[in-house]
Amino acid sequence: MHLSTVCVGGTPITPHSGERVGAHSFHLREATPSKTIVTLEKVLGITASGNSGLACDPRSGLVAYPAGQQNHGHLPAVRLWDVAERRQVAALQQHKYGVSCVAFSPNGKYVVSVGNQHDMMVNVWVWKKDVVMASNKVSNKVTGVSFSVDSSYFVTVGNRHVKFWYLDPCKASKAAAPLPLLGRSGLLGELRNNFFCDVACGRGSTSDSTFCITSSGLLCEFNGKRTLDKWVDLRTGVAQSLSLSEDMIFCGCADGTVRAFSTVGLHFACTLPRPHLLGADVSAVTEAR
Repeated sequence: MHLSTVCVGGTPITPHSGERVGAHSFHLREATPSKTIVTLEKVLGITASGNSGLACDPRSGLVAYPAGQQNHGHLPAVRLWDVAERRQVAALQQHKYGVSCVAFSPNGKYVVSVGNQHDMMVNVWVWKKDVVMASNKVSNKVTGVSFSVDSSYFVTVGNRHVKFWYLDPCKASKAAAPLPLLGRSGLLGELRNNFFCDVACGRGSTSDSTFCITSSGLLCEFNGKRTLDKWVDLRTGVAQSLSLSEDMIFCGCADGTVRAFSTVGLHFACTLPRPHLLGADVSAVTEAR
Protein backbone atom coordinates (compact mmCIF):
# COMPACT_ATOMS: atom_id res chain seq x y z
CA MET A 1 0.00 0.00 0.00
CA HIS A 2 1.30 3.46 -0.88
CA LEU A 3 0.22 6.81 0.51
CA SER A 4 0.55 10.02 -1.47
CA THR A 5 0.21 12.36 1.50
CA VAL A 6 -0.05 11.97 5.25
CA CYS A 7 -1.13 14.91 7.43
CA VAL A 8 0.39 15.33 10.87
CA GLY A 9 -0.97 18.27 12.84
CA GLY A 10 -2.24 19.87 9.64
CA THR A 11 1.13 19.65 7.89
CA PRO A 12 1.25 17.45 4.76
CA ILE A 13 4.14 15.02 4.51
CA THR A 14 4.62 13.53 1.05
CA PRO A 15 6.88 10.51 0.44
CA HIS A 16 9.35 10.96 -2.41
CA SER A 17 9.11 8.80 -5.48
CA GLY A 18 10.67 5.39 -4.87
CA GLU A 19 10.35 5.53 -1.09
CA ARG A 20 8.50 2.61 0.42
CA VAL A 21 5.83 3.30 3.02
CA GLY A 22 6.23 0.89 5.89
CA ALA A 23 10.02 1.14 6.11
CA HIS A 24 11.97 2.92 8.82
CA SER A 25 14.97 5.12 8.09
CA PHE A 26 17.68 5.75 10.66
CA HIS A 27 20.61 8.11 10.64
CA LEU A 28 23.85 7.29 12.44
CA ARG A 29 25.68 10.06 14.24
CA GLU A 30 29.04 9.64 15.96
CA ALA A 31 29.34 11.39 19.31
CA THR A 32 32.91 10.16 19.74
CA PRO A 33 35.16 7.98 17.57
CA SER A 34 34.52 5.05 19.93
CA LYS A 35 30.77 5.46 20.33
CA THR A 36 27.93 5.50 17.81
CA ILE A 37 24.49 6.90 18.65
CA VAL A 38 21.44 5.93 16.63
CA THR A 39 18.77 8.62 16.29
CA LEU A 40 15.46 8.49 14.47
CA GLU A 41 15.77 10.49 11.26
CA LYS A 42 12.34 9.95 9.70
CA VAL A 43 9.52 7.44 9.57
CA LEU A 44 7.86 6.40 6.33
CA GLY A 45 5.53 3.89 7.97
CA ILE A 46 4.38 3.00 11.47
CA THR A 47 2.39 0.28 13.17
CA ALA A 48 -0.86 2.27 13.25
CA SER A 49 -3.69 0.47 11.49
CA GLY A 50 -5.26 3.65 10.08
CA ASN A 51 -5.58 7.42 10.36
CA SER A 52 -7.05 7.13 13.86
CA GLY A 53 -3.91 5.39 15.08
CA LEU A 54 -1.82 8.55 14.70
CA ALA A 55 -2.39 11.74 16.69
CA CYS A 56 -0.56 15.04 17.10
CA ASP A 57 -0.97 17.48 19.97
CA PRO A 58 -1.37 20.94 18.35
CA ARG A 59 -0.05 22.63 21.50
CA SER A 60 3.21 20.75 22.00
CA GLY A 61 3.70 18.97 18.69
CA LEU A 62 3.98 15.60 20.44
CA VAL A 63 3.04 12.59 18.31
CA ALA A 64 1.21 9.56 19.71
CA TYR A 65 0.83 6.18 18.03
CA PRO A 66 0.35 2.52 19.03
CA ALA A 67 3.48 0.39 18.97
CA GLY A 68 3.61 -3.37 18.56
CA GLN A 69 1.55 -5.76 16.49
CA GLN A 70 -2.02 -4.59 16.06
CA ASN A 71 -3.73 -7.97 16.20
CA HIS A 72 -1.55 -10.08 18.49
CA GLY A 73 0.68 -7.63 20.34
CA HIS A 74 1.98 -8.45 23.81
CA LEU A 75 1.27 -5.53 26.16
CA PRO A 76 1.08 -2.99 23.33
CA ALA A 77 2.06 0.57 24.19
CA VAL A 78 0.92 3.99 23.09
CA ARG A 79 4.18 5.82 22.50
CA LEU A 80 4.49 9.60 22.70
CA TRP A 81 7.36 11.21 20.80
CA ASP A 82 8.83 14.67 20.99
CA VAL A 83 9.54 15.26 17.31
CA ALA A 84 11.80 18.28 17.87
CA GLU A 85 13.96 16.49 20.44
CA ARG A 86 13.68 13.12 18.63
CA ARG A 87 12.99 11.24 21.83
CA GLN A 88 10.23 9.24 23.45
CA VAL A 89 8.54 11.05 26.34
CA ALA A 90 6.05 8.37 27.42
CA ALA A 91 5.04 4.75 26.82
CA LEU A 92 1.49 4.12 28.01
CA GLN A 93 0.83 0.42 28.65
CA GLN A 94 -2.55 -0.83 29.79
CA HIS A 95 -4.10 -2.60 26.80
CA LYS A 96 -3.56 -6.34 26.46
CA TYR A 97 -4.09 -7.18 22.80
CA GLY A 98 -3.80 -4.12 20.57
CA VAL A 99 -4.65 -0.44 20.08
CA SER A 100 -6.56 0.91 17.09
CA CYS A 101 -7.21 4.58 17.95
CA VAL A 102 -5.45 7.36 19.87
CA ALA A 103 -6.24 11.05 20.36
CA PHE A 104 -4.96 14.03 22.36
CA SER A 105 -7.37 16.28 24.22
CA PRO A 106 -7.22 19.90 22.99
CA ASN A 107 -5.99 21.06 26.41
CA GLY A 108 -3.05 18.65 26.13
CA LYS A 109 -3.74 16.94 29.47
CA TYR A 110 -5.21 13.66 28.29
CA VAL A 111 -4.66 10.91 25.76
CA VAL A 112 -7.48 8.52 24.93
CA SER A 113 -6.60 5.07 23.58
CA VAL A 114 -9.09 2.55 22.20
CA GLY A 115 -8.29 -1.14 21.96
CA ASN A 116 -8.78 -3.17 18.81
CA GLN A 117 -11.50 -5.78 18.30
CA HIS A 118 -9.64 -8.24 20.55
CA ASP A 119 -9.06 -5.71 23.34
CA MET A 120 -12.27 -3.61 23.40
CA MET A 121 -11.12 -1.21 26.14
CA VAL A 122 -11.25 2.60 26.21
CA ASN A 123 -8.65 4.25 28.44
CA VAL A 124 -8.25 7.93 29.28
CA TRP A 125 -4.70 8.74 30.35
CA VAL A 126 -3.26 11.62 32.34
CA TRP A 127 -0.21 10.98 30.22
CA LYS A 128 2.31 13.11 32.12
CA LYS A 129 1.67 10.95 35.21
CA ASP A 130 1.36 7.68 33.26
CA VAL A 131 -2.01 7.12 34.98
CA VAL A 132 -5.33 5.85 33.62
CA MET A 133 -7.94 8.33 34.86
CA ALA A 134 -11.00 6.43 33.61
CA SER A 135 -11.77 3.38 31.50
CA ASN A 136 -14.60 1.25 30.19
CA LYS A 137 -15.36 -1.47 27.66
CA VAL A 138 -16.89 -1.08 24.21
CA SER A 139 -19.09 -3.67 22.55
CA ASN A 140 -18.28 -2.68 18.95
CA LYS A 141 -15.13 -2.32 16.91
CA VAL A 142 -14.05 1.35 17.04
CA THR A 143 -12.50 2.99 13.98
CA GLY A 144 -12.41 6.67 14.95
CA VAL A 145 -12.20 8.98 17.97
CA SER A 146 -12.36 12.76 18.44
CA PHE A 147 -12.26 15.10 21.45
CA SER A 148 -14.61 18.03 21.96
CA VAL A 149 -12.99 21.44 21.74
CA ASP A 150 -13.33 21.99 25.52
CA SER A 151 -11.88 18.53 26.33
CA SER A 152 -14.94 17.62 28.44
CA TYR A 153 -15.90 14.61 26.32
CA PHE A 154 -14.86 12.58 23.31
CA VAL A 155 -16.72 10.54 20.70
CA THR A 156 -15.98 7.09 19.31
CA VAL A 157 -17.44 5.63 16.12
CA GLY A 158 -17.55 2.22 14.49
CA ASN A 159 -19.95 -0.41 13.20
CA ARG A 160 -23.44 0.73 14.25
CA HIS A 161 -21.65 2.72 16.92
CA VAL A 162 -21.53 6.41 17.84
CA LYS A 163 -20.82 6.95 21.52
CA PHE A 164 -20.17 10.03 23.65
CA TRP A 165 -17.82 9.59 26.63
CA TYR A 166 -17.81 12.19 29.42
CA LEU A 167 -14.89 13.07 31.70
CA ASP A 168 -15.02 14.10 35.36
CA PRO A 169 -11.49 15.29 36.24
CA CYS A 170 -12.41 16.53 39.73
CA LYS A 171 -13.88 13.19 40.77
CA ALA A 172 -11.07 11.25 39.13
CA SER A 173 -8.36 13.23 40.93
CA LYS A 174 -9.72 12.03 44.29
CA ALA A 175 -10.01 8.38 43.28
CA ALA A 176 -7.31 5.82 44.05
CA ALA A 177 -8.17 3.72 40.99
CA PRO A 178 -9.45 4.44 37.47
CA LEU A 179 -13.12 5.45 37.46
CA PRO A 180 -15.71 3.84 35.19
CA LEU A 181 -15.90 6.01 32.08
CA LEU A 182 -19.41 7.37 31.53
CA GLY A 183 -20.66 6.66 28.01
CA ARG A 184 -23.90 7.58 26.24
CA SER A 185 -24.86 6.25 22.82
CA GLY A 186 -25.75 8.60 20.01
CA LEU A 187 -29.33 8.42 18.77
CA LEU A 188 -28.80 7.07 15.26
CA GLY A 189 -32.42 6.94 14.10
CA GLU A 190 -32.85 5.46 10.65
CA LEU A 191 -29.06 5.32 10.14
CA ARG A 192 -28.55 2.83 12.98
CA ASN A 193 -27.38 0.06 10.64
CA ASN A 194 -24.51 2.08 9.15
CA PHE A 195 -20.76 1.71 9.60
CA PHE A 196 -19.45 5.04 10.95
CA CYS A 197 -15.80 5.13 9.94
CA ASP A 198 -14.59 8.56 11.07
CA VAL A 199 -15.59 11.40 13.40
CA ALA A 200 -14.67 15.01 14.17
CA CYS A 201 -16.09 17.23 16.90
CA GLY A 202 -17.15 20.72 15.83
CA ARG A 203 -15.29 23.97 16.43
CA GLY A 204 -16.27 27.61 16.71
CA SER A 205 -19.98 28.18 16.08
CA THR A 206 -20.55 24.43 15.70
CA SER A 207 -18.68 23.35 18.84
CA ASP A 208 -21.81 21.60 20.12
CA SER A 209 -22.03 19.45 16.99
CA THR A 210 -20.30 16.19 16.11
CA PHE A 211 -19.71 15.23 12.47
CA CYS A 212 -19.42 11.62 11.32
CA ILE A 213 -18.97 9.89 8.00
CA THR A 214 -20.27 6.46 7.01
CA SER A 215 -18.53 3.99 4.74
CA SER A 216 -21.59 4.05 2.47
CA GLY A 217 -21.03 7.76 1.77
CA LEU A 218 -23.15 9.78 4.21
CA LEU A 219 -21.98 12.89 6.08
CA CYS A 220 -23.89 13.17 9.37
CA GLU A 221 -24.26 15.82 12.07
CA PHE A 222 -25.20 15.07 15.68
CA ASN A 223 -26.39 17.94 17.88
CA GLY A 224 -25.53 18.67 21.51
CA LYS A 225 -28.21 16.21 22.66
CA ARG A 226 -26.47 13.33 20.82
CA THR A 227 -29.32 13.21 18.30
CA LEU A 228 -28.78 12.73 14.57
CA ASP A 229 -29.79 16.16 13.31
CA LYS A 230 -29.11 16.03 9.57
CA TRP A 231 -27.14 14.19 6.90
CA VAL A 232 -26.22 14.51 3.24
CA ASP A 233 -25.27 12.02 0.54
CA LEU A 234 -21.68 12.43 -0.65
CA ARG A 235 -22.51 10.70 -3.96
CA THR A 236 -19.63 8.29 -3.77
CA GLY A 237 -19.33 4.53 -3.61
CA VAL A 238 -17.13 4.60 -0.51
CA ALA A 239 -16.21 7.27 2.05
CA GLN A 240 -13.31 6.82 4.46
CA SER A 241 -12.28 9.96 6.32
CA LEU A 242 -13.05 13.56 7.16
CA SER A 243 -11.13 16.61 8.33
CA LEU A 244 -12.61 19.69 9.94
CA SER A 245 -11.92 23.41 10.22
CA GLU A 246 -14.16 25.96 11.92
CA ASP A 247 -16.27 26.50 8.81
CA MET A 248 -15.52 23.64 6.40
CA ILE A 249 -15.68 19.83 6.37
CA PHE A 250 -13.52 17.87 3.93
CA CYS A 251 -14.62 14.30 3.16
CA GLY A 252 -12.26 11.70 1.71
CA CYS A 253 -14.13 9.58 -0.83
CA ALA A 254 -13.42 6.88 -3.41
CA ASP A 255 -10.96 7.33 -6.30
CA GLY A 256 -9.09 10.19 -4.63
CA THR A 257 -12.16 12.43 -4.47
CA VAL A 258 -12.41 15.05 -1.71
CA ARG A 259 -15.71 16.89 -1.26
CA ALA A 260 -16.06 20.04 0.85
CA PHE A 261 -19.13 21.12 2.82
CA SER A 262 -19.90 24.01 5.15
CA THR A 263 -20.15 23.13 8.84
CA VAL A 264 -23.34 25.19 9.13
CA GLY A 265 -26.17 23.42 7.33
CA LEU A 266 -23.91 20.87 5.57
CA HIS A 267 -24.18 22.81 2.31
CA PHE A 268 -22.04 21.50 -0.54
CA ALA A 269 -19.13 23.82 -1.36
CA CYS A 270 -16.96 22.09 -3.97
CA THR A 271 -15.08 18.98 -5.07
CA LEU A 272 -11.32 19.42 -4.87
CA PRO A 273 -9.11 18.58 -7.87
CA ARG A 274 -7.66 15.11 -7.65
CA PRO A 275 -3.96 14.81 -6.78
CA HIS A 276 -1.47 13.71 -9.40
CA LEU A 277 -0.38 10.08 -9.47
CA LEU A 278 2.19 8.94 -6.92
CA GLY A 279 5.63 9.21 -8.49
CA ALA A 280 4.60 11.76 -11.11
CA ASP A 281 6.99 14.71 -11.40
CA VAL A 282 4.71 17.68 -12.06
CA SER A 283 7.72 19.97 -12.50
CA ALA A 284 8.66 18.02 -15.62
CA VAL A 285 5.40 18.90 -17.41
CA THR A 286 6.13 21.39 -20.20
CA GLU A 287 2.72 21.70 -21.85
CA ALA A 288 -0.89 20.69 -21.29
CA ARG A 289 -2.43 18.02 -23.48
